[in-house]
Amino acid sequence: MYSHPNKDYTGDFVATHGMPMSLPSILSILNGMNEPASDLPHILDKTSPTRVLAISSGKGGVGKSTIAANLAIALSHLPLRVGILDADIYGSSLMNLVDLDSHATSSKHDGITPPTAYGIKCIAMSMFVEDNQPVVWRGPMLHGVLRQFLTDVDWGQLDILVIDMPPGTGDILLSLAELIPRTEVLIVTTPKPDSQAVASRAAAASQKLKLVLRGVIENMSYFTGKDGIKYLLFGEGGGDTLANTYSIPLLAKIPLLDPAISNTLGKTPLMATPTECESTDIYNSLAKTLQGQRQPKIYRRELKIK
Repeated sequence: MYSHPNKDYTGDFVATHGMPMSLPSILSILNGMNEPASDLPHILDKTSPTRVLAISSGKGGVGKSTIAANLAIALSHLPLRVGILDADIYGSSLMNLVDLDSHATSSKHDGITPPTAYGIKCIAMSMFVEDNQPVVWRGPMLHGVLRQFLTDVDWGQLDILVIDMPPGTGDILLSLAELIPRTEVLIVTTPKPDSQAVASRAAAASQKLKLVLRGVIENMSYFTGKDGIKYLLFGEGGGDTLANTYSIPLLAKIPLLDPAISNTLGKTPLMATPTECESTDIYNSLAKTLQGQRQPKIYRRELKIK
């Protein structure tokens, strides 16, 4: 097992930036590991059967994390073996969206044992910091943590790993493309033109990095009133425009939830409840569509016949 790329200067970083030494520092946990968590195919291994779905949008506030959580649960109902990784190291929100059954634990020989929620293994940076402490790290440290979340967490044998991507097109996207070039990207947007424009940059960046664009998910597409009429509160066309621009399918249009439903959910994702509504049908349909797709094959340039 490799060591953390920033191991030599972590102590200086903590001393310089004043991160409390009393925190259960993820670096101290990760640096203490010497052996793989299991002998199953490594998620980073190109022969791994685990599909990796990155939920990306380029910006915050479009419901990306909520979609990632609900989609992961819908996939687990098929049933598939699913894990979810919150890759937003600076603004981790997974623990605010799900009720975890346990806490993350670690040992020298077994790596990190992730907690579960609704039968899904979960990992997030917020599990390793207390009292909403900020994470003030440079890019190389983000790369190291992402890599070890992928390798030192005992994921077991997953069918699908859902990754909730951070806003923007920076370090984490670059690292993911390098570590798992078979990653499949789902782009989340809203119907609004400004949201679509920012999401388009996330799609372009993924395409430039040779990642597979699986499709577009349009969130907050409409609100269905008690009169049965669909009200377009945020306009229309953002998802269609984005899908047409990159010649990829518009996989789903997810409506706003009726307050009568959303007000009863609390911290529980919609798909983890017995609620049946238009949105649950859409998530189930989306999960089945993704299940029917095959993991992409990555062809390296050096293997092409000229």
